[in-house]
Amino acid sequence: MTSIARALQKAQGRLFPFGWWHIIKALKIKRSNIVEFLFIAVKPEYQNKGINAVPFSILNPNLVKLGYTLGETNPELVDNVKVQSQWSYYEGVRIVRRRAVFFKPI
Repeated sequence: MTSIARALQKAQGRLFPFGWWHIIKALKIKRSNIVEFLFIAVKPEYQNKGINAVPFSILNPNLVKLGYTLGETNPELVDNVKVQSQWSYYEGVRIVRRRAVFFKPI
C-alpha cells in the first residue's frame, strides 16, 4: 500500500475530527512515491520453493508504472537470513533500521 506515514503525522495520530481527511488525501489525491510492503509471509510448507517471487514479479512492474520509487518493509530481525536474502535481488537496497532481540538469564 502507499505510505501514509506523513498523513498520520499531520493528523497527529487522531482520526477525528479531521485526521481522516489527511489519510484520504494521502491515499487518493496526493500519493507518496513510497510503497510499504506490509504483509509479506509464506506458509512454512511453501518456503524455499520460490513462491515469494510470484507477488513481486506481478507487483513490481505495476508499482513502477504507478510512479513508486522507494519501498519499505516491516521491521525485520537482523538474524532472519531468509527474509534478508529476498531483498538482495534489488539494486540500491540498504538497511535503515535494525531489530535485534537480546536474552538475559534470570
